[in-house]
Amino acid sequence: MVVRRVTIQIAATDVRAAYLRAAHLLSQAQGEYVQDSALTGSGTQVQANLTLRVAASRLPEVLDQLRGLGKVDSEQAQGEDVTEQVVDTDARLRNEQHVETELLKLLESRQNAPLTEILQLRDKLSEVRNSIERLTAQRERLGGLVDLATVLVIIRPDTEPPPPPPPTNYFVKAISAAWERSLRFLADTVATLLSILVGGIIWWALLVVLIAILVRHRRRRQAE
Repeated sequence: MVVRRVTIQIAATDVRAAYLRAAHLLSQAQGEYVQDSALTGSGTQVQANLTLRVAASRLPEVLDQLRGLGKVDSEQAQGEDVTEQVVDTDARLRNEQHVETELLKLLESRQNAPLTEILQLRDKLSEVRNSIERLTAQRERLGGLVDLATVLVIIRPDTEPPPPPPPTNYFVKAISAAWERSLRFLADTVATLLSILVGGIIWWALLVVLIAILVRHRRRRQAE
């Protein structure tokens, strides 16, 4: 038997709205309830605190819903095994109830006993019954802690500033930059083609001159 306690701190854009939503996450059919709550401050100083008693079987579900209320700053979970305490309390309670039964039988059989003896028996019976009440309350408290987990919720304002909006001429600048890059690319391409073309013309001119020289030389030899 484990007692579960969780503390979760949340930063919310609207603390009051998150506070109300957290309180409405509980299921009365499961015996869940708000143990205590407080909403203090105003503006950026507002803060909400709630102590929720949540059915142990629904704890993961409720925690997921709480995380959705805002940005989780921190989350801590603890578990305490109270099995020995429960077993010990049950044993003591049964023993006291047995003593109560024996005292009642003794009083019934000693109706003609001296008054002082009867008063002593009644005093003892009163002590035993007080002990039974304390042990019963302790057992119920332990059972309640096991059945219903305790969730402490702390909600603060999310004061982180939003990202700045883009400048009004952002798209104009982006288009201008893209146009300039395109023009530079086009100019580089044209320059490369021109350099190739000019270089090719020179080589073709040299080839034509060389062919002309060879043709003239051949004609002279034929003429001789």
